[in-house]
Amino acid sequence: MTKNGTNNSSNVNNGKLKVNREKITPMLIKCFWTLNNPNTTDSYRNNSNLPANEVQIYTWKDATLHEIKQLLSNSLDMFNDNTITIHFSIIYPDRTGNNVMRPVS
Repeated sequence: MTKNGTNNSSNVNNGKLKVNREKITPMLIKCFWTLNNPNTTDSYRNNSNLPANEVQIYTWKDATLHEIKQLLSNSLDMFNDNTITIHFSIIYPDRTGNNVMRPVS
C-alpha cells in the first residue's frame, strides 16, 4: 500500500480492473468442457463428483475471455479449430446454497 492507502498491485482504469501481473499471483480457474450438451447446474452439486473433462488454468482476475480461450487452446488442440464455438458460464452458489449458472459469452 502507498501512503494514501492505494494498492500498487491493482487498480481500476475506466471501470475495468487492471492487475499488475508481475506482483500478483495468478488464480486457479477450473474449466469443464463438453462438445454438444452443456453441463447443467446439477452437474456441480457435489464437489466430489464434478463433471469429467476438467482443465485447470492459472490466470489473473483481469483476464479476458479471449485470453482464457487461448490458455484452453494450449491445453486442448480441439480448441484451435476455428469452427468451434465456445460458450463461457460462471457457476456459483447463491445465498440459499443453490447453484446459479450465469452465461458470460
